[in-house]
Amino acid sequence: MAGIAAPVIIHLWNDRRGKILRIGNIDLLAETSRSPVWSPRITEPWLLLVRCLLVMALALLLAGPYLQRRARGKGWVLVRGAGGPYGRMIDSLVAAGFERHGLEDSVDYWDGFRRADRLAPGELPFYMVTPGLARRFSGQRPVSAREVHWYTYTPEDSIAEWVQEAWRDSGRVRVLGGYSRSTGTVWRRTVDAGTMPVAVDTSVFRYRIVAEGDWRGNAKYVRAALGALRQATGRPIVEGDGGWLFWLSERPLPPTEGFGRVFCYAAGAPVTVDTRMEGAALTKEIAGIGADSAVWKDGYGHGVLTKDGKVYRFYSRLDPDWGDLVWSGRWPLLLKELVLGRIDEGEHDRRVLDPAQVVPLRMGKVEAGVERRDLRPVLWGIALLLFLLERIMTQYVGSRKT
Repeated sequence: MAGIAAPVIIHLWNDRRGKILRIGNIDLLAETSRSPVWSPRITEPWLLLVRCLLVMALALLLAGPYLQRRARGKGWVLVRGAGGPYGRMIDSLVAAGFERHGLEDSVDYWDGFRRADRLAPGELPFYMVTPGLARRFSGQRPVSAREVHWYTYTPEDSIAEWVQEAWRDSGRVRVLGGYSRSTGTVWRRTVDAGTMPVAVDTSVFRYRIVAEGDWRGNAKYVRAALGALRQATGRPIVEGDGGWLFWLSERPLPPTEGFGRVFCYAAGAPVTVDTRMEGAALTKEIAGIGADSAVWKDGYGHGVLTKDGKVYRFYSRLDPDWGDLVWSGRWPLLLKELVLGRIDEGEHDRRVLDPAQVVPLRMGKVEAGVERRDLRPVLWGIALLLFLLERIMTQYVGSRKT
């Protein structure tokens, strides 16, 4: 809050102005009678007060204040929606003295739990009732010292069937459809007879491989993986310019204006490692790699494949001496996700997790705490009102002086 000195200093500085002194004798200007013609003073005390209050409100926001009170109630019941088949259980808990709280603004239920866990007293147990959709649980599993009972259920629309994409291949239209239910998602590729109203992708995937020097033999691994994708997916994949460039060479990358994406080897000194990358063993890497913009990472979190614009740099080599990536079943799948994109069910995903998979891990001691209410939303409103008031008063003062 020492920052409130800033508006005071600015206020006094802006008030500096000369004064005309009418004198009758020039002798009054002698050295002995000189005195300053400006003295600091506050001319707009209300405007200064509003500015000081605005700085104080911002300081309180940075401090993260909260209202603290003793714990009350037997526990919290956190519910998404109406609670599905657990409506009676929720009503009985509320009747027994539990507080009901909604999770309507939580896209990720684990994030909603973490927010509630920070606000509620430590000794109060939680009863969580949410749909068990897998897409609503992401990131790391939360950890809490409190007692948590988590009940999940399958939503009414437990089955989804949709067309993911369609493309033309040798005069035929191939369709990739998805079928998702609580136990998993199944993808089916079919040949359409022209009866389905779907948008058909008529583009052709093109690639060019340049392999030189010690890495001349690496071209066959890329070509074999793309051939397997061609056979498995039915996608039109052909060699030619305009698509992907695989630059398997120690020479610097040439201009790549004619290509949409580039896969190239990163330059540097190799180091011996013993780790895994995307499920495949890795025995050599290029020294000095980082995790920025990483697409593939090793077991240490280092970025083995990084993305910079349209250029993908591989900090290893597609060679059996550098690991078993090219011999593993993961290589065609990784290349498919890289060049054709990853298939994502999105909102169609109906997979449901077991409650044992979603309940937070219990760790630490239960603290006999107090209930906390976050005051930052209130302070944001006060700061906004003070800012608007300060602008209005500044305009008024300026117009009055002119």
